[in-house]
Amino acid sequence: MIRHRLLTITTAAVAGALLVLTIGFWAMLSHGLDQDALSVLRSRAEATMTTLKLSPGGLTVEDPPLDQVIDDNAWVFDASGKALAQPRSGTAVIQAATALRSGVGDVGDVRLLAVPAPQGGTVVVGVSMRPYQESRRIALLSALALDLAVLCLVTVLTRQVVKAALHPVSVMTTQALEWSEHDLDRRFSWGPARDELTGLAAGLDVLLNRVATNLRHERLLSAEIAHELRTPLARLRAEAEIALLRRRPAAELRDALHGVVVYTGELTHVVDTLLNFSRTAIASEGCRLGDAIDGAEVDFTCDPGLRVSCGPELIRHILAPLRHNALAYGSTERVTVVRQGSEVTLTVTDDGPGIRHGEEELIFEPAHRGSASHLASGSGLGLALARRLARANGGDVTAVAGAGGHFEVRLPLA
Repeated sequence: MIRHRLLTITTAAVAGALLVLTIGFWAMLSHGLDQDALSVLRSRAEATMTTLKLSPGGLTVEDPPLDQVIDDNAWVFDASGKALAQPRSGTAVIQAATALRSGVGDVGDVRLLAVPAPQGGTVVVGVSMRPYQESRRIALLSALALDLAVLCLVTVLTRQVVKAALHPVSVMTTQALEWSEHDLDRRFSWGPARDELTGLAAGLDVLLNRVATNLRHERLLSAEIAHELRTPLARLRAEAEIALLRRRPAAELRDALHGVVVYTGELTHVVDTLLNFSRTAIASEGCRLGDAIDGAEVDFTCDPGLRVSCGPELIRHILAPLRHNALAYGSTERVTVVRQGSEVTLTVTDDGPGIRHGEEELIFEPAHRGSASHLASGSGLGLALARRLARANGGDVTAVAGAGGHFEVRLPLA
């Protein structure tokens, strides 16, 4: 799960950072303790140097024996290496102090410092490193304990924060799945994306809109198929039943069979129209107007390169019934393209009988044909399909009453 991965990554990052900080702290502490020990050695060497005295016989130590502090930590050697003063120490320490002539040396847990004395002599002072080592050990253990406590605290806090941060995501996912199955009209509606959660909500709203659109598209298609196939099938059944009721002359039987062929043709046209509707993509990245509209009778009063939010096939499906009706009811058809603000209006006109007042909306109802329907055959689905496709993409198709056919298709710009 993502929360486990986030927790693991955060814990590992914090552990690495604490390890680096601890190593840096330990290195700085060690350096500081070493410098402190060296400072103590130098102070003792300076104190010992104040006890030395030059005499005709050579280098001597004033007021022997030395002060107890000096006596316990300092050696004085003349130029020949003879010990003028030395504390009571172990054999190894005495041997190391005797051999050391300059610089710093370690023997066991004692650190020695040798500095030159007058007339070729040497002063060697020592300090026990046990307190420093103990301080270093305690500091390291304390730092590790603090690191462990901080790591545990960060892990617990990170787990709670990640859980709280991802909880809305889990809730939103569950709600989106439930709404997609039982309530397609519900949306999060959190407004524009301001952060990751509002962006996720906006994205889920878009997906729910697409799911709702596709489901409504399928339901409308199923309903249209059931509704529009009923009439042609009823006509076919009626013709067949009438033909079977009694013996009929060959001419009447031929006429009945011709009617069956006509009704079968209408039925095929209905099926083809509905299948074209089902295959038309509702969502699209848009296209150029010039790529979707062709023909000699097309007038562009705007740039043909303008992009609309519909695909070229969709625009052709919208215009197909309008241009077909223009040629079916009249002798000419013309398409005019005009830009109006954020929309493009495509006007299809012809020289046919036109549309009567009061029929502007009725002709867009499925299976309903206008007063001029006797002039041409049809199923009454073309205009309904064109309007439905346009509205599904944010546009519309309207009719203008008057002499001559006049239809307007409005599509939003991309």
